[in-house]
Order: sequence, then C-alpha cells, then structure tokens
Amino acid sequence: MSREFGFIKDLKKDVNVCKVGFRVLDLWTVTASNGRQHLELIICDGKGDRAHAITRQADFQRLKSSIEENQTYVLHNCLMFDNDVLFKPVDYPFKLVFGAGTKVTRSDKLTDIPSHEFRFKSFKEIGEGVFKDDVLYEIIGVIHEIGKTTVIGDGKKPCTNIVLRDESGNLVDVTLWDKYSVQLMTFLAERKDRGSVILILTHAQCKLADNGKPNLCNNWSVSKLLINLKHPVVEAFRASLQAQGHRFDQSLCQVSSSSQRVNYDEFSNLSGVKSIAEFRDFDKDTYCITVAKSLKFNPNRYGWYYETCTKCTKASRSGGASYKCSCGEEVEVPLTRYKVVVIMEYRDHKAEFLFWDKECFQILGVAADTLRKTMQQVGEDDPHIYPEVLDKLLKIEFALRVKYQLGAEG
Repeated sequence: MSREFGFIKDLKKDVNVCKVGFRVLDLWTVTASNGRQHLELIICDGKGDRAHAITRQADFQRLKSSIEENQTYVLHNCLMFDNDVLFKPVDYPFKLVFGAGTKVTRSDKLTDIPSHEFRFKSFKEIGEGVFKDDVLYEIIGVIHEIGKTTVIGDGKKPCTNIVLRDESGNLVDVTLWDKYSVQLMTFLAERKDRGSVILILTHAQCKLADNGKPNLCNNWSVSKLLINLKHPVVEAFRASLQAQGHRFDQSLCQVSSSSQRVNYDEFSNLSGVKSIAEFRDFDKDTYCITVAKSLKFNPNRYGWYYETCTKCTKASRSGGASYKCSCGEEVEVPLTRYKVVVIMEYRDHKAEFLFWDKECFQILGVAADTLRKTMQQVGEDDPHIYPEVLDKLLKIEFALRVKYQLGAEG
C-alpha cells in the first residue's frame, strides 16, 4: 500500500521516512572551500509552506541535471535538523537534508502545489526595526538615489550604495556588492530610456549599519538581482507608483561617505548614465556614470604627478621651491599629487580618463608624495618615469562617476 502524501510541517527530526510533494521555488549552487559543490533549494508544498533543503556533495552532478526551478517532485525520505544556518533563506525552525536514502522523482501530476510568488518584506517594518538579522528577505523598490560607488582594485570588491523607495514613500538603504554592483552599473550604462528603475533583490541580508539605520545587502551566493523584470508583480508595483503620483525619473542624489544626502542636480541622474560610445554625442561638459576597463597609461607632457599648495589643490609653478600661494598659504615644500591619464575601454570603444589624487590613493594605498620620495631614492625623480606600483590602476573594471570635459587637454 502506497504511503499517503504528507506536508513539510509533518516532518520531524525523529522520523526519516516520508513522502512529500514539492515545487522548487529557488535553486542555487554552493561551493565549499575545498572546491566541492552541492545544491540548496527552497521548496514549497501543497499548503504553501516553505523549507530550505540541502543536498549532499556526492549527489551534486546527479541532482544538478535532474532538478529544475518551478518543477514539481516527490520527496521520499530526508533528514530534519534544527535550522542553524547563519543566514536563513526561509524563516522556519528546521532544515531538510537529502541523505543517502533520499529519493527525488519528477512528477507533473502535482498541480495543486502553488507556483513561485514573491514574499516582499515591508519597508515600513524594516524602518521600524521589525526584522531578524539571521533571516534573508525579498524586497522590491524603485531606485530613489545612487550613492557612493567603490571601484575594483587592490583587493577591493565593487560596491554600490543605493536608496530604494516603495509605493508609500518609505526608504531603505541597500548595498550591492561584487557582481551585483557590476550588474546594476552595467545596466545603467546601457539603458536607453529615462523611466524609473525597479529592483527586486532576493535573499537580502538586513542589519543595522554604523549609523544606526537598517541596511540591506545581497547575500554572496544566494541572492538574485532582478532589474525591471517583466513580471506582473513589477507591473503592479509600477502602477501603484503612478497611482500615488510619484515620479522617480527625476535627478538622483550623490551620497557622501558620511551617508549624508546632498542634492546635485547635474550628478547621478539616471538619464546621465552613458557608455563610452555615447561620449561623442556630448556637446557640452557633462556629468555621468559609466562602466569601463582600464587598459594602459597615456603619458603626456605632465607625467603622472604635479605639485600643489599644501593647503589647497592649486598647482604650483615654483619648481619645488618655497612660495606663497594665491590662497595665502606660505608653502615651504610643494605637495605632490597624482594626475594620471588612463585609456579606458568598453565594448571596443576607448576614451581618456584623468585619475586625480583621491582616486589613485584609494586604489594604490600610497600617497603620491610618498611614492615620489621612493623614486627619488633610486635617482628617478621625473614625472615621466612611471613607478611600477602605478600598474595597479590597470586591467580593472570600474564603475565611475565622471565629468566629461569637451575638448579637455590631458
């Protein structure tokens, strides 16, 4: 006699034999430090209850070819453990583990199991602190602001800070790391329309930032970033925005490193996100965001550094001698600052980018003044002799906020 179907909440730690019909709502691969891989799933039963399921490394190849998202299966036998996962994809006290005696078979007859549906966390609840820092959430919002973007280089991972807004006007801070940051910045660089950008971030971690405000970020292996997804829930969200009279295709904000929001009408506007190929269309000085890879230096008559006042950034013409700057500062020894011209490329289109002192220092981790002194020690005190450490600026993919200057001289 065949066993009757049970449900997720019928499973218990002291009973390993079961029969449960389920649908795969989400599926991802986890790679261990030794390189071995296993699958993890979010499954849903006929009652709509969900659980986090983990498979064995030994079964990876077999299950990878047989389990697909949104398909239905029958689960025979599993192990139940306390849900001690550091970040829980499902807020459920137990996790399922597929053991050596587990059998999973495809079944298209389980038509009563609901399909995937998003379960978005309320921005209002997040703002009020109603969240668990060990549970992963799904969120949806329209981009309200784009803040500080950290480029790749010298061990740094790309990072983009944004503010999302819901249909009621509630705001949340979101940080996108690594490939998720690159995905968003690439989308913005290539988009053709001026409309609002609606993001869905799945399996997002939520915690209090240093400023005491909640901050969400992607989980490294689980999250999915869905940008302007063609889906009924996105269309409903967009319609709700329009019904509320919100307009989010206005200028965005640049967020300073202290997270204070400062309005710059000409900076970080979504319509100002351009690819290098579009630079040729500019007929005036333009601020924009772009994505590009650094290829090589373009040495000019100024070299890689210039001398300035020690108080302001005005260039010095003293040739290293003491002088009085126009700002009133008595300068004993001028300060050396970076000014490096780099050829950047995006999809076979190239342009010259000028990297100033702040950007170079962030990537290289050494001040221009210090680097110049090391060159002096080996008898190469010349701005046209490029130190090897500058090579760290090359072969890097950047997401950049730039000012395009028409007819600027390098």
